[in-house]
Amino acid sequence: MLKYSVRFGFLIYLLFVSLYVSAQVKDPVSGMVISQDNGEPIDGVTIAWSNKGIGSITNADGKFVIMLTPPYKQQDSLIFSCIGYNPESVSINTAINNKNLKVKLKATVENLQEVTIRPLTLKQLLDSINRHNTVAFVSPMKLDGYYRELVFTNAKCTEYSDAICSYFFDRASPKEIQLKINASRCRFEENVNKDRHDVKKNFKSDIDPNQAFRYALLSAMIADYFPDKVLADYKYTLERFGDKGSDDLKITIFPKKNSKAFYQLTFILSNDFLLRSYRLEIPDNLLDKTDEMSLLWIHAKDLNLVIEVKYTSLFDHIYPSYYKIEEGEHFWGKLLGAKMDEISINKSEFIVNGINQSNKVSAFNKQDTYKKGNICNNGIAINDELLKSYTIIVPSAKDSVAIKSLSQ
Repeated sequence: MLKYSVRFGFLIYLLFVSLYVSAQVKDPVSGMVISQDNGEPIDGVTIAWSNKGIGSITNADGKFVIMLTPPYKQQDSLIFSCIGYNPESVSINTAINNKNLKVKLKATVENLQEVTIRPLTLKQLLDSINRHNTVAFVSPMKLDGYYRELVFTNAKCTEYSDAICSYFFDRASPKEIQLKINASRCRFEENVNKDRHDVKKNFKSDIDPNQAFRYALLSAMIADYFPDKVLADYKYTLERFGDKGSDDLKITIFPKKNSKAFYQLTFILSNDFLLRSYRLEIPDNLLDKTDEMSLLWIHAKDLNLVIEVKYTSLFDHIYPSYYKIEEGEHFWGKLLGAKMDEISINKSEFIVNGINQSNKVSAFNKQDTYKKGNICNNGIAINDELLKSYTIIVPSAKDSVAIKSLSQ
């Protein structure tokens, strides 16, 4: 958290931020993406202006917003893409002049053909993917973006937080993986403790955005969820994905029959093993196999887990342009005579607003980097005016109701 010895210094910093934001002239483009076949909204469509490293994504209602920074070239376009659909290109001039852009994507017939390559063990396969993409990540890079999280406790929203943040990565210095919160805000439900009326309880999210960024760089996710000791419980399929002539590969890693494993990992890669996206999840039919944890008289069991990351290509390199983590747990039991039965669902998302891949990009000052804990202990206070210059993740109708109920 930034600390200033005098109020004057803090006001100067606010003025600097305001001037920086106002200097960045941006054109907002908003709209909706639907299926050409049935008119239904499409969730998770990536909207990319690759030339500038600017992107966005549709929410569960198919809606999106993206902030574009001039100048624009005549041939510049926004590319709308989603697995299972043909990509669609819209010129930036058309998008800016359309107040409510509606884009239709045509579904593709999934042609999955098994790829014949020399046999690789699962470890060799994961090591190969990890090695190719470690080299391919833009480095050094600084990503600027928008982060948000929602926490539900027993189906009620108990926390909403969002932030403007920056992320630094340098392949040459693995320790220099840093997250900086520039501005943030939080809304918490405050519950009065029935036994001590002067004590209030704030629910806090367990999701660590620092950890989420580490997973976006792939190696940490593989190390945490697929260490060598569990690989014997998994197998994989490798298939050609998409229309004839496509160079995309689909790799699905899943539990062997009668094993205790319960994770499923799906990679979409180009033919040279560069990441387009990955999705780690616990399928519904395997939830009963997840481990139950107990401490004293309190029990905990996973309800779901989804880690999804999408990548964008930039001059033969890649960077993570979007990630989502959603996890749920059930806690129950008795502690000191009090009965506990709580279902907690945590969801966090990050969308990149811009990327700086210059060799002059340097690490943040240590005192400015995010420390473990809640994001709202870092940065200045966020406000709606500041957000107008940033691409955000549009809350879905369901999320909007949850956020509104929390603020009342």
